[in-house]
Amino acid sequence: MTWDAYNRRRTAVREIATLADQRRDLTLTELLDHVDPRRAAFDDEHALLLDLQLAWFQRLSGECDRIQSDHPELVAVSAWADSAAALPGIRAVLDRHLDEPVLAKALDKEHALLALASGVPYDATAMRHRATHLIESARERVAVTEQAVELARASCRPSLLARLRSAVA
Repeated sequence: MTWDAYNRRRTAVREIATLADQRRDLTLTELLDHVDPRRAAFDDEHALLLDLQLAWFQRLSGECDRIQSDHPELVAVSAWADSAAALPGIRAVLDRHLDEPVLAKALDKEHALLALASGVPYDATAMRHRATHLIESARERVAVTEQAVELARASCRPSLLARLRSAVA
């Protein structure tokens, strides 16, 4: 891959991530058509999906390295939840394509990263089981956080009296 191709792909991934954050209902093809209609950066959706997984994995790996804790399980759950909060569009796209065969190897590496970060020794079956548990815990944490944000937004709305005062003024 040339530097020009690399830079085109990085730019396209950033634009797709921004668009996916704003519009989570778009499919992979629609995202690609919005950002790269001539397929200058990506030949097909599988190449894009792998680059999105790479962006996710890099963020997750960085979060695992950044977070310090005496509780290894907390590191993995926090890293996954923080990464999901930072890349919600990419996470939504990846969640819709978890069954894609092209992602199988990448998902195995993600599971290994999470399991090893949580202190599980290197054993493929144990790592997969542990990673699944950690991801479920992280998803619950993300859901609770999103609910808290919605409640905070709702409580920040001005009361009827305040809106009436504003309208009269």
